[in-house]
Amino acid sequence: ITVLALVSDHASAALQYGIDKEFTNATQNVVFYDMGADSVKASYAHFSTFKTKELGKTKHNGQLEVKDLRYLDGIGGATLDMVLVEHFIKEFKEKHGKDISNVPRAVAKLKKACKKTKEILSANNDAPVSVEGLHDDIDFRSSIKRNAFVKLAGDFFEKAAAPLKELVDANGGTNDTAVTVVELIGGGTRVPELQSYLEKVFKGAKRETPVLGRHMDGDESVALGAALHAANMSTSFRMRKFGFSDTAMFEMQLTTDVEPVMKAPKKGEEATEAATTTGENEDGTWTKTVLPAFKRLPSRRFLTFPNVTVDAINMLMHYGRKASSLPTGVDASLANTSAFGGTDIARFDVSSIQNLTASTDKYNVTSLPKVSVTLQFDTSGMFFVEKAEASFDTEYIAKVRVPIIRNETVNATDAADANATDDNATDTTAEDDDVVAADADNATDVNATTDDNATDANATKAKKAKKPKKPKPPPIEYETVEKLKTRRMTVQLDVSNLYYTYPSLSQKQFGEAYKRLKDIDKREAAKKRREAAKNTLETFILSAGGKLADEEVELVSTEETREDVRAQLMDAEDWLYGDGDSVEADVYDAKQAELKNLTEPIMLRASELTARPEAMKKALAFVEETRTKLEKMPTLKPYLKPEEIKVATDELEAYEKYLADMDEKQNALKPTDELVLTSKMIYKRGQQLSKEMKLLNERKAPPPPPKPKADKKKKNATNVNATDANATEAEADSAESTESESEGGGEEKVEDGEPEAKEADGDAAADDADASSEKAGEKTTTHDGDELKRKRN
Repeated sequence: ITVLALVSDHASAALQYGIDKEFTNATQNVVFYDMGADSVKASYAHFSTFKTKELGKTKHNGQLEVKDLRYLDGIGGATLDMVLVEHFIKEFKEKHGKDISNVPRAVAKLKKACKKTKEILSANNDAPVSVEGLHDDIDFRSSIKRNAFVKLAGDFFEKAAAPLKELVDANGGTNDTAVTVVELIGGGTRVPELQSYLEKVFKGAKRETPVLGRHMDGDESVALGAALHAANMSTSFRMRKFGFSDTAMFEMQLTTDVEPVMKAPKKGEEATEAATTTGENEDGTWTKTVLPAFKRLPSRRFLTFPNVTVDAINMLMHYGRKASSLPTGVDASLANTSAFGGTDIARFDVSSIQNLTASTDKYNVTSLPKVSVTLQFDTSGMFFVEKAEASFDTEYIAKVRVPIIRNETVNATDAADANATDDNATDTTAEDDDVVAADADNATDVNATTDDNATDANATKAKKAKKPKKPKPPPIEYETVEKLKTRRMTVQLDVSNLYYTYPSLSQKQFGEAYKRLKDIDKREAAKKRREAAKNTLETFILSAGGKLADEEVELVSTEETREDVRAQLMDAEDWLYGDGDSVEADVYDAKQAELKNLTEPIMLRASELTARPEAMKKALAFVEETRTKLEKMPTLKPYLKPEEIKVATDELEAYEKYLADMDEKQNALKPTDELVLTSKMIYKRGQQLSKEMKLLNERKAPPPPPKPKADKKKKNATNVNATDANATEAEADSAESTESESEGGGEEKVEDGEPEAKEADGDAAADDADASSEKAGEKTTTHDGDELKRKRN
């Protein structure tokens, strides 16, 4: 099997509820209340829509998000069954003085009967209970009223409604907006008293719609929702788009031997809430909640461990250790142990931290490593370590190229300028600052004397324009020097010693499990066959017993015979509900075969009262019809040999004699005697005659003999006889055309209103053709002549 995902039962039911509904106009908040055999769950689901574009059109698709969940283990439909079982065990002891509480077979019988009684009480005020041979061949019969049943249940219904009340109180109250409807799932929710207690949770709320709804099949909704979820994930099916988001049902925590802190997510990654740290434990470890209960899935969690001094960080993933928030079967008292059924989920180490930092030979590590661990929780709630890495600062000596600064220049003035530029950069900057300040202070004066000093300014510009251009500086030369640099390095770490409390199966364990499953399949197949054989036997007993009172059966059987058969049928029925309640299928088959040997002769005689006369009537009609066909056969099929027709005629006479003799013998017997002639025998004996007639009817006429080829006349060699030769050929052509017209004359269509003339011409042409054939010496058989006459007719 290919496991695509794990999905919770309440989320599956919610998916089945919403996948064919529209939520375009308004959202819905639906509570799903599920009572199973030994647990109660109430889940809170939010239905809304999201928009997508397909072929340029906007479409609204539904989506589901499970918001909250409350559950209670230890009570359910089986609890109510045991309430009735314990009540009737006490009643049986009071009536018969025997305690059957320690007799597994008797308790199993009573439990099966009490389950039916509980179902009857769901629709009636009282219900019976009846068990044949409950213990020591004692039949137990009793009854109970619904009010007494409710009283026996005690505070069961109040406890069963508690998860719903907690869920509603935590999610906005009881009005229509907060809770649109409470959908009931599971067989236990059919009990009227339970429904009454669930409605009390919403007592006093102003609502326009009923609180409780039963629009889903309690037995199939979860399985159907899971199948829809799988089909939506698979690429082999085309499903209606429907968003689905499940939540983590239980809190998960991580215990480490180094204190962790939450790491801020990178850009584009999911933001994580600040994890709750419980502080340092007594053993020096630290516990952090990495996945709160009802956290939306999937989820990614980031943890960092700064300034790590150890080579490995030991981690333990486990459930939150509050007893009230643990899954079914998990024992909080087994915390910090590797015992089966404890809170631990998996242990693993993030190792080789110091080894990796020490392996960087050419780097000088200047800081302690910071370890980052990313945990991934997928849509199924399964977790795995996505990555673990360490980052640290390092120093290293790198060779870099720097420009060479030289003091010698080609021109002394340029060299002085260059030195002034290099050595007095600070002074120049200061002077420039002073100039800027002076310019700022004297800005008003300059503006005021612009017109007066225009001539001086033009003169200054002229002087500047006459300055010679500076020569180009020489090319810059570089040299390689060593320089100290820093770098932040990140390396991947090993995740080792991963051990799950519930590890995967080994190859040997897998083989053993596969063998067990095969044995279960074999037993299931045997169980189905046993139940089918038992049902068939039960149906046969009831049907045969009812037919014994039919009028036809009374005509063909004696009262003594019927009483004997009826008594044996009753014994078989008692055995079926008693010692034969759980025997193998072969025993049921043998018992049914034994009963059939008693009833079949009687039922056969009863059915033959009408079947045999009807079969005899049809057989005699068949005989007369066949005799008529055989008399006409020589005329219809003249090509048949007389001995072939005689075979069918002899078979006809033999069948007719068989019918007369056997009918006489059967009529001489009494209706209660064994039959010597049945309708089946009549039909079977007539099959040989039908076979012979079929052979005659399928015989086809033999094909006609081929036509002889006409001799070609030799032409004369001399020109003198050419005219005579041509005349002879013309006459031959005329004769051939006349013969062809005679063959097709009977099939010509009536045209131009001259049917009689054409028919006469056709007959004449046919006669001429016959005469020509005789003159030519052709031999024509009588059969061919008859065929020709029929064609003419």
